[in-house]
Amino acid sequence: MIGNKEDKKMKLACVNIERSKHLDRVEAFLRREDADVVCLQEVCEHDLPFFEDFFGGNFVWAPIAKAIWPEKEAEQTVGVALGSKHGLTDIRVGYYVGSDDPIPTETWVGEGDDRNIVHDSVSRALVAATILGMRVGTTHGTWTKNGDSTPEQMADYARLLELVAEDDGDGGEMVLCGDFNAPRGRAAWGLLASALKDNIPPEVTTSIDKDLHRAGDLGLMVDGVFTTTGYTATVHMVGGVSDHVAMAAEVRRTVDA
Repeated sequence: MIGNKEDKKMKLACVNIERSKHLDRVEAFLRREDADVVCLQEVCEHDLPFFEDFFGGNFVWAPIAKAIWPEKEAEQTVGVALGSKHGLTDIRVGYYVGSDDPIPTETWVGEGDDRNIVHDSVSRALVAATILGMRVGTTHGTWTKNGDSTPEQMADYARLLELVAEDDGDGGEMVLCGDFNAPRGRAAWGLLASALKDNIPPEVTTSIDKDLHRAGDLGLMVDGVFTTTGYTATVHMVGGVSDHVAMAAEVRRTVDA
């Protein structure tokens, strides 16, 4: 007998918080959205107590690099994180570039407009968990100069898609969100969109907050909410949170009752 179909649903929020620079704005956004699951990128290790307290301990963080920023003049370990007031089950962390043992030190070469990052000096992780019976994964993707789709970035995202396909936390279904560092309209974003549904409205042309990003209005759509076929997501963008525009989404999963 075929059962009736019913929708599970939840509210998701996702944003690159730019380390510790906007914590007051980020906290206000999280309280205002009151999302069921929150995905964050560029979370500093020294800020973990704040987020663990905020989510009542229902928080997982995966380090990706040790880095030094001029405004701090001190080394900070940053990573990708996922939290939920409802609790997290079946937590999995998979690295598609590098690992957390050892945590690499972010290395740049060149000066000014020629400055570029050494590819393997930052690990890249997929952090996934189940919340309210629904599977969510988040990542901070491979950075490239000028947002170009390099062979390294394409290979990294092919491996990321393999990790998504290998995850059976919800029968292979997942919502994948984060800062992909790959502008929509270029090959790396297209690779992701060829395997998953791109849920960012087509009229949205940038996820860079021109008022908070150090480079101003870059006009690049690099943050995304992708879904496998079992999920649908309705996304809207929220500015004034960090140097990247935040994403808030209603996610649905149709299942047999």
